[in-house]
Amino acid sequence: MIGLFAPGIDIPLHPFFGSMGIAPPESAGKYNSAPPWMHAGNIDNKEMVAGTTLFIPVNAKGANFEVGDGHAGQGNGEVDITAMETQLTGTFQFIVHKDQHLLWPRAETPDYFISMGFDPDLKTATEMAIRNMITFLSEPTTIKQFLPSGKPDPLQRTVPAHHLIPETMLTPSSPSPATLISLNSLIPTAECMFSVPNLYSALNRRGAAQR
Repeated sequence: MIGLFAPGIDIPLHPFFGSMGIAPPESAGKYNSAPPWMHAGNIDNKEMVAGTTLFIPVNAKGANFEVGDGHAGQGNGEVDITAMETQLTGTFQFIVHKDQHLLWPRAETPDYFISMGFDPDLKTATEMAIRNMITFLSEPTTIKQFLPSGKPDPLQRTVPAHHLIPETMLTPSSPSPATLISLNSLIPTAECMFSVPNLYSALNRRGAAQR
């Protein structure tokens, strides 16, 4: 899909919802819907396109899923408080997994596994995203299933950070884990990101050369 912005200016469209989340813990009290947190919410992550799986820890009875803030496209972070705003219609699948115990949201796109961290301080949010990726890679379910063993929004009080690892880096030995929310389709009707290189392929090539 292409957006015709002006003569000679065509913009590729990648529609996604800027806000997808559930109710925060009751102990949080009345919570502002603008900053993202452990319940996800206004994460403004352009990777959340059709085909994405979003894992969100449930901390409130009934979860109370919300979605909105449709974007036809956006850069690596909604740095000026607006993207290419549009109306979207989405189709979702919801699956609850009582055996999973997450502290922070995660995502799986057609190309990446994504860990997240949210904090008013960019450094802290970045550290959270990295630590959450390390946790993901260290979990027994990840080790069992796979072999081998963005820019921030300066006007939001809470800075979202995301850590991406290409799915091609991990070779699945069984189907991907089931998910809480699966974004099956998006139909347009009108933060910090870190990419991990494909070290697995590089190590395989090095090993083959040595043999």
